[in-house]
Amino acid sequence: NRSGARMLGADAASLTGRNMEEFWSKLNPDHLREEVYRATLRGGWEGELTYCNSDGSDFPAYVSSAAVRGSDGRLTAMVGIFHDISEEKRMTTEILRRNRELAVLNAVTTTSTKSLDLESILADCIDTVVKTMNYDAGMIYMKEAQGGGVVCRAHVGVPEEAAARSGTLGADYAEQVICRRQARFMEDADLWFAETGAVTETPWFASTASIPIVSKDRCVGVVAVFTCETHGFDELERSLLEAVARSIGVAIDNARLFDDVARGKAEWEATFDAMTNGVSIHDRDYTILRANRNLAKMFGTTTAELVGRKCYEVFHDGNAPIKGCPQRRACLSRKNATVTLFESSLDVMLNISVDPIFDRDGNFIGTVHDVRDITEQEQLREQLSRSERLRALGELAGGVAHDFNNYLTVILGNTQLLLADSNDNSDDDRRESLRTIERAATDAAETVRRIQEFTRVRTARSFTMVDINGVIADAMDVSRPRWKDEALARGVEIEMLNSPGDVPLVNANSSELGEVFMNLIINAADALEQGGAIEIESRARGHWVEVTVADNGEGMEEEVMRRIFDPFYTTKGAAGVGLGLSVTYGIINRHGGEISVESSPGKGTTFCVRLPMATVADLEKASVEEPHVDTEMRARVLIIDDIEMIRTLLQGVLEGMGHTVEAAGSGSSGIEIFDRQLAVGEPFDLVMTDLGMPEMSGWEVVEEIKRLSPRTPVAMITGWGDQLDRDRMTASQVDHVIAKPFSVEEVRRLVAKTLTGPALT
Repeated sequence: NRSGARMLGADAASLTGRNMEEFWSKLNPDHLREEVYRATLRGGWEGELTYCNSDGSDFPAYVSSAAVRGSDGRLTAMVGIFHDISEEKRMTTEILRRNRELAVLNAVTTTSTKSLDLESILADCIDTVVKTMNYDAGMIYMKEAQGGGVVCRAHVGVPEEAAARSGTLGADYAEQVICRRQARFMEDADLWFAETGAVTETPWFASTASIPIVSKDRCVGVVAVFTCETHGFDELERSLLEAVARSIGVAIDNARLFDDVARGKAEWEATFDAMTNGVSIHDRDYTILRANRNLAKMFGTTTAELVGRKCYEVFHDGNAPIKGCPQRRACLSRKNATVTLFESSLDVMLNISVDPIFDRDGNFIGTVHDVRDITEQEQLREQLSRSERLRALGELAGGVAHDFNNYLTVILGNTQLLLADSNDNSDDDRRESLRTIERAATDAAETVRRIQEFTRVRTARSFTMVDINGVIADAMDVSRPRWKDEALARGVEIEMLNSPGDVPLVNANSSELGEVFMNLIINAADALEQGGAIEIESRARGHWVEVTVADNGEGMEEEVMRRIFDPFYTTKGAAGVGLGLSVTYGIINRHGGEISVESSPGKGTTFCVRLPMATVADLEKASVEEPHVDTEMRARVLIIDDIEMIRTLLQGVLEGMGHTVEAAGSGSSGIEIFDRQLAVGEPFDLVMTDLGMPEMSGWEVVEEIKRLSPRTPVAMITGWGDQLDRDRMTASQVDHVIAKPFSVEEVRRLVAKTLTGPALT
């Protein structure tokens, strides 16, 4: 028919009548012709054959043939049906190619996703490419970071010396591919060698293809494949190799991304654990998801033991969020919430700062807790606050003490003058009344001294070598009515246990230390309402003498213990004024010592006093005998004080001793008198001036006196205690200081020492 004629490259008319042998001769393959002919004669044959046209072209055909026989069985004809299957063959070939391409890409992709380790990925990928695409060898070159060269990172089927070589067709060839970012195909290596003059040490391949690997729009390497026989890389194969290179590039991206994430995670974890504060991350249900080492250390545990627990269990030892829970506040306010609280189980003050965490949709999902131990800062803040309060009170109390000292000076001095004027035959009641006034004035002076001590104003009281065990024994005796007699009257008994250790002397004021230990003993006795024991122990520790006063009474809460040294703070109600321990604190502080307290409810209280041991210089100073003072010498004395009662008192005291005295009510008038007497050749032997005067202060008086007569001794009279600026005293050349209220005997000795001895300052 016409379709058959067209297939055979002719027309039907020209084919009619021709010998069948002409058709058989054009069937391929040759060895099937006879087989097809015989099978057709036997009944029929069908299968694929290739038919060659007269023009030299051929086409695949599906052939079905059969023999036609007459009634007598003789062959009368042969029928052949030809079906051109060229398109089917092409489609099958394309499907096979696509399947092979997909199989290769799938194999490479599967291999590249088995691991996130770059070295393993490269080695597995090149092995897969070589095996699935039937190459003899393969290599992957990678460009080193930071301007490095190109090195072979994975290879298969390649001699080791070739893999390590960077010469021709080695790393330098790969580097050219990277620089040009263009694939290179060498189908005949020998021809290329001949044309370029390049040589290799050991020729081991015939053809090669080098495809650039692109990662994040940067050429980072080359995948190279080799064949030992000359091989032509058609377009389809080249496209497949380029697809393989792209797949390897994606795998490299993933591996490097994983490395970056892993490195970032490690750096974050290191930073998280290196934070000096305790840090934890919680979910919305208060469960700790992560905690750093410092938080675990703060709570005496490990991070693993913290994770999974509720934050209120860890932070507050509770079974529910606390009132004012910062996480709850952060959730509701959607901003930072901070709380400062005392954690009794840890004995620390904590500052907990909580920041909320939200997801991309703005939903609250948890919090970050920043926990700081601020115990030391709180102690410093409390100390600073206490110092500020005491400073303010000191300014007030200091002024009051100054005025009281002026009045007490007049009262005490005049009383002592009256006592000195009376004789043994005087009215006994009158003398006793005077002594009562003297004692009252002395007691009042002691009260003022306590006020000054409480406000840290150092009074003019000398330090000597003191046996602290003796001071403690005296304090026990003096306080006996409180800790023994009053306790027995209440029907309870307090046992006093004293364990004096072998301790060195301390440089101190014995009466002040006696007041310290008496206060501590009385406080301990007050804490033993139901009876108990007070234990006192002294010991040497390092450069300190340490004394502990302990009771087994009711103890104190943390809040009480923190405020125990605050002025006017008392737990005794109307029975206490809150000054005892404040004064104690001031005395120990002035002695260069330390005082601390340990207590808890039901476990009693222990006060620890630490005082510096006396130094060699202290001992040598104490061993120097005070020089003899001649009290019979007479002097000319100028008194300058704006308070008339004190001027009159001093004038009477000094004139009673036989001295010549002139008095002035102001600094300027005193300077006029001094200058006048100096001009007439009758200078004063001693000038006594008050410190605090209107118009012209005592400092200005001293400076002017020293300008007029540098050798004239000047004594400063002050009601401010021993708080004068030592540097200013030296600069102003103050020779002596006498503190109010002073006794007649102190004035007498001051004048005598001025005339016979060195300055007291």
